Amino acid sequence: MNGKSFLRNLSRKTKITIATVIVLAGGSMGTAATISNHQEQVKTAKSALYQQIDDLSDFKSSEFLSLTYTKIIDAQVEKYEKKHDSLKKYSDIEQIKSETKSVKKESDKAKALIAKNKSNQTLLESSIATAKAYINDKNISSENKEKLTKLLIVSRKNIDDKTFEKLKEQNNSLKTASEQIKVQIDQTGADGVRKSQATLEVQKNVQELLKSSFTSETDKQLLNTGLYNITVAKTESSANSAVITLKATIAATQKHNKPAEDKAKAEAEKKAAEAAKAAAEKVEAERKAAEKAEADRKAAEVAQAAESEKATQAETANVNNTAASKWAIEDGYTWYTRKGHSTVIPPGGSLPPGYHWQVP
Repeated sequence: MNGKSFLRNLSRKTKITIATVIVLAGGSMGTAATISNHQEQVKTAKSALYQQIDDLSDFKSSEFLSLTYTKIIDAQVEKYEKKHDSLKKYSDIEQIKSETKSVKKESDKAKALIAKNKSNQTLLESSIATAKAYINDKNISSENKEKLTKLLIVSRKNIDDKTFEKLKEQNNSLKTASEQIKVQIDQTGADGVRKSQATLEVQKNVQELLKSSFTSETDKQLLNTGLYNITVAKTESSANSAVITLKATIAATQKHNKPAEDKAKAEAEKKAAEAAKAAAEKVEAERKAAEKAEADRKAAEVAQAAESEKATQAETANVNNTAASKWAIEDGYTWYTRKGHSTVIPPGGSLPPGYHWQVP
């Protein structure tokens, strides 16, 4: 009996029972797959949550967080770890994800604070370095040196103790003090004048004149004295006065040197002109010599070709090129007086020396 016949012969009640069993079996398989997928999602969500708790815990070791805030992180980590343990008993994915977002929020706050404090410390370290350079300047007043030194001590202690919450305020105070002291340094004595572009230009001119072979010993002494007066000037007024005096000395020295410099320049220009002229004449002479040599070479080639042609022609005329024998008559004799003074040359034979051809 085939399958179709078997089903037809079953009662209606039996058919319904079989169909119900099939549907239930299929539904059980779908439910099992759904449970397995849900469990995998719960497992992934819990893993992500604990990873966030680990990341938050790692921030405790940052050098840019204060001790107070690391204690806050400890408390947060402990709270979330307890929640994580309790969530192990449940399978509410949304609840687990909510706790994960809360931990991430705390982590983001820690990251932002670290970035802010790191930036503040970098600025403060730069200001401390600048302030130290000001303290070492001999022109700084004792009052400003003491004020800046105390601020440096406090700032360094706060960095060492990781009290970074106050860094921005301290940094601004230190920058302000540094700028105030810089102004005081630039206005003290002749330091500001020595740093000016005008003073640097004066010193450059003096050094050039001291190196010049045209500067006399007397002028060199005056220039050195002018430099010394700028160095030992105690006030800005006296420094400026020394600069003006030195500029006058420079101008006088340049005036003294000018005749000799002009003469040397003229001689150098004359020598350069003479050298250029000699070089041009040499080039012209070499050019003419080359042209003559080329002309001589061509003339020699023409003469040689003419001689060669002449020799060829003479050689051709000296040979009996006819198909028959020819008479060769001794020079000084004619056809009629040839007896005893002539000879017959066969075809291809050469004319003897002292003979000429004679056609009968």
